[in-house]
Amino acid sequence: MKNITKKIVILLLTLIVMISCKGTPEALNEQDASLNITVIQGSFADVIGKELILTGLYINGENTGFDRNALATEGFAEGYTLRFDEERFGGAGAPNRYFGTFSLGEDDSISISPAAATLMAALFEPEVLKEHEFFAWLQNTYKWNITGGNLELHSKADDGTEAVLVFAAE
Repeated sequence: MKNITKKIVILLLTLIVMISCKGTPEALNEQDASLNITVIQGSFADVIGKELILTGLYINGENTGFDRNALATEGFAEGYTLRFDEERFGGAGAPNRYFGTFSLGEDDSISISPAAATLMAALFEPEVLKEHEFFAWLQNTYKWNITGGNLELHSKADDGTEAVLVFAAE
C-alpha cells in the first residue's frame, strides 16, 4: 500500500510542476534566442526508422579524425550505418551487416545488446575505426542525445575510456 501511495504522490507532484511551468518549448526556444543561446531539442522518436551514418567519433573528448570520405576511398562507403526500429537496431559495419535489440531508460539512458553479425571476411579494415571496435562501442552505449539534429551515442569501455559516436541522417 505504501508503494501505491508513494506513486500517487509522485504523480500529483509531477502534475503540479507541469501545470505550474509557464511557456511551451517554442516559447522557451524564443527566450533562448533572445539570449543568443541555441537550443535544439530532439527526442529518440526523431531517429526511429531513419538510416543513420556515422559521421564522427570522439574518444575521451578528442576527435579521432573519422572521415566518411576517407572511408569511401578505403572501399567502405556503405559502412558504419545504424537504424533503430521499435526495439531493434541494425546496420552495416565494415563489411558485415549486424542487428540486435535495444531499450530506452530514464534520463536518456539506452541499453544496446551485443550485435549479431554476418561473418564476411574483409581483405582489409578501415584505418581509423575497426569493425570490432565499432560493435564494442555500440554494445557499451549507456546514453543518447540529439545535438544539432545528429544522434550522439555515449559509450564507456571497461578501462574507463569514453567515446561519443555521432550519427547523421542520410
